[in-house]
Amino acid sequence: MPALRQRFGLPEDGLFRLHAWMEGAAWRWGLDATHRASLGLGASGDTTSGLWALRRMLLGFMNGPRGESEFAGIAPYDEVGGLDAELAGSLALLLERLLHWAQALATPASPTGWAERFRALLADLLLAQSDDERQTLAALDKALGTWLAHSADAQFTTELPLDVAREAWLNAVDEPSVNKRFKAGGLTFCTLMPMRAIPFEVVALLGMNEGDYPRRAPRNDFDLLALPGMARPGDRSRRDDDRQLMLDALLAARRVLYVSWAGFSPRNNSEQPPSVLVAQLRDYLASSWGETALHARTVDHPLQPFSRRYFEQGSTLHTWAAEWRGAHDTAPAGADAPPPPPQAPEAAQPLTVKDLVRWLKNPVAEHLRRKLQVVLRDPQDSAGDDEVFALDGLSHWALGDAALQQLQAPLLALCREGDSSAAQAHLPALMNALVQRWARSGQLPLGAPGELGLARLRATWQHTLHTWLQAVQAWPTVLGPVALHHAHEQAPLDDWLTGLRSEPRSPGATHWVELTASKVAVPSKSFKQPDRVRPEKLLNAWVSLTALAAQGQLAGLTLCGADATVRLEAPDADSAREVLSHLLSTWALGQTQPLPLTLRAALAQVQDDNVQVAFEGNERQAGDLEHPGVARLYPDLDALLAPGQLFEDLAELVYGSNT
Repeated sequence: MPALRQRFGLPEDGLFRLHAWMEGAAWRWGLDATHRASLGLGASGDTTSGLWALRRMLLGFMNGPRGESEFAGIAPYDEVGGLDAELAGSLALLLERLLHWAQALATPASPTGWAERFRALLADLLLAQSDDERQTLAALDKALGTWLAHSADAQFTTELPLDVAREAWLNAVDEPSVNKRFKAGGLTFCTLMPMRAIPFEVVALLGMNEGDYPRRAPRNDFDLLALPGMARPGDRSRRDDDRQLMLDALLAARRVLYVSWAGFSPRNNSEQPPSVLVAQLRDYLASSWGETALHARTVDHPLQPFSRRYFEQGSTLHTWAAEWRGAHDTAPAGADAPPPPPQAPEAAQPLTVKDLVRWLKNPVAEHLRRKLQVVLRDPQDSAGDDEVFALDGLSHWALGDAALQQLQAPLLALCREGDSSAAQAHLPALMNALVQRWARSGQLPLGAPGELGLARLRATWQHTLHTWLQAVQAWPTVLGPVALHHAHEQAPLDDWLTGLRSEPRSPGATHWVELTASKVAVPSKSFKQPDRVRPEKLLNAWVSLTALAAQGQLAGLTLCGADATVRLEAPDADSAREVLSHLLSTWALGQTQPLPLTLRAALAQVQDDNVQVAFEGNERQAGDLEHPGVARLYPDLDALLAPGQLFEDLAELVYGSNT
């Protein structure tokens, strides 16, 4: 609300950043612990409340971006800084006033007392700047006066709680009244009402569609007047009233009468008739002045605002959406049009392993992002303000990934000081300190669900880090970054690979020890069969080792995941060069057009699995179709497997060697 922003100095362009801070600092619900207690939820404490999150912001601002020290059990939120830090000050002022009024409005009062409080509340929180805001505040004040007058007439002085007083106040504001301002300015929007038709220079009747006007009166079973043969002269008829209202509006127009309706269906472009009253008006014009006069006064607008008809030279149509003109400014290509000047081919930009892996995860979405700058997201994937009651799979992965990123450095430092036994001994303490910091940052559920989440995190990541430390001890020597380069005409690969290690007793042998927060195995349905590796979780490792082997450097892999450890041998150099060339060529083709290729469906194809379930999903697993970009281009499996789409060939070419 602009009046609220003006009162507390909150600029409109800073609201997005302030919202991001509130989300990052974990302000989810409630003002403070007292406010929560007033709602009967005092057991939740003040964690994830407004005052708790504000303290995190202010402590993070004082500590700076490198400050990680906690104070009085408060974990700093270090994103607040720079000139935008004044937004946190404005938020503090707003929160202080909200806390004051939450306490002031908690006690019952008489109607006179509530009127005084409400007027003080408006003056304290709102600062009107425009005429509309002043009119809104005036309407609120007038509604208070009306409520007080009614209470005085009824001699009502009983103390009321906040919810009753608020309902009475706001209902008085929304109550329809014929004495409200009708002609408030140069442009008036209103409904057609009896005895309201006064002369206007221009009268516009919008939405005069067949079936919408005249309005249909709902028939009730208890309405005896609606029964056949029961109508009498003088009975009210809604349709006759609407006819009279349109006649009043027609007579009120002094210079222009504008009538609009949807002449064509937005679904199949079929012609749709106007209201029967408009059709009668058009018939009268045609019979009196002829069809030519009727057509001269009828404008057929295109369905879309970007239609070329709006911008053609000599067109009688007009639009205020000038931003669409740029789409039609180019001269049409024809026989007389000069050929475009030859352009030199653009040099191919080097590709990184990250770019290639991102494309392999979703070729369709990556094409939309790189070539069209379009990123489609689920509209429900917005920042929520709900409290966390349990760690879902995504939250567990995010916290696990953060744990791996933050614990690797201190554990490696302990390994360099001695053997890995010191790191193994310090691992539980480091893990406990980390998860406690998460709890103080509002990233874990409150109460018992939070304790269960902590136990699950400790059990999972202590075991994973223990396995990783054993692999590090087996390959103790850290090698420097290795350059990855593969010449390709359309998509050259140029990147660096870090994390390679060696073992002194095996000169020349290299190994890559890597950590991932993802689950890397599919549990077997039978004890007699081993667990199956998830190939989609090995994309980054597979591409990196293939690029390394393609230039003659062979290295194995130990990948420590959340549920299993995967070990891979070094790929063959000749086959690696062939696979990498196929990948880069297909990637270049995918930049020119969206390929009929999706990750889960393609992996199911090369593994002889159920492609339909992999693409469309079911109640137990997600499918490729859940991504909005895939759903936009390939709405079902038939569209993906249509003749000529080459899905099977592309799946075998791109993902076949990964399995």
